[in-house]
Amino acid sequence: MIPRSEKETEHTELLDVLETRFNANMERHEGMDWTKIRKRLETILEKIQSLHWMEETGGEPDVVDFDPKTGEYVFVDCSRESPTGRRNLPYRNTKEKEECVEKQAKTFGVSIIERSRYTNLSIQNNIDPHTDSWLATPSEILETGLAFSGHYDKNSETVWVNSEKAGESVGYRDFRAELRV
Repeated sequence: MIPRSEKETEHTELLDVLETRFNANMERHEGMDWTKIRKRLETILEKIQSLHWMEETGGEPDVVDFDPKTGEYVFVDCSRESPTGRRNLPYRNTKEKEECVEKQAKTFGVSIIERSRYTNLSIQNNIDPHTDSWLATPSEILETGLAFSGHYDKNSETVWVNSEKAGESVGYRDFRAELRV
């Protein structure tokens, strides 16, 4: 038998974690088949690297949608609170070399979760009851120095979307990633 490389072992372990999560949360992806998703993932290695990053930073990625137009599966961070490994970053920085949400998303090949997907995910899964998550923000809003963040209030069962200073970082806010595979 040919020994597997460390990368192959890491990929297999991640795919096993994702499959376990997929099977434990079928309400997120009714009618989807893990075998098809896994097969697609195994052919696009850069997407597996993005999923590794999402998992390692505490995002607990899971499949939440399928786009029939593109044939892509949509993974998002489904952790109960905003991912711990990405907290305390501003959405946007004025200093080119400083880390921010926009740069992290680009570096790791993911998108910042859209407001409508965040709202649906929050209501269905009760996410962010104690933390906030940065949300994808249109450029015309960013130009004003603001960015959107979301929070779920379980008492009122309401998803609150606020505009915050895009250059501000707080320890209870980060971003939820979205990855199309």
